[in-house]
Amino acid sequence: LELFSEFDTTMTVCLDRLSSVPSSFRDLRRGVVELQRACLYTIALLDYTDLYKPRMLADKPDTPALADGRMGAFVWNDKDALLLFKAGLPTYYVRHFSDFNSQNI
Repeated sequence: LELFSEFDTTMTVCLDRLSSVPSSFRDLRRGVVELQRACLYTIALLDYTDLYKPRMLADKPDTPALADGRMGAFVWNDKDALLLFKAGLPTYYVRHFSDFNSQNI
């Protein structure tokens, strides 16, 4: 909830500034970019709390469909890879070359 209020404040300040303060095109562009960033962060946070976190915490999750349009993440440990896989997000599990010394592929 703290992040939601922070993003709400940012969006309000940006909208007020864009609508009431005369600015150069460069400053207007910065304001629009900041407003867009706050909106996208809010959407991402809503997606996380509503969709992905419940999937990650489920004891016996269904096989999730891949999240369309999501970038995914590179991870280096098993725990993070499993959580992201359970959420249905693209996951790229990176391991050091020395981890493969005793494996036959």
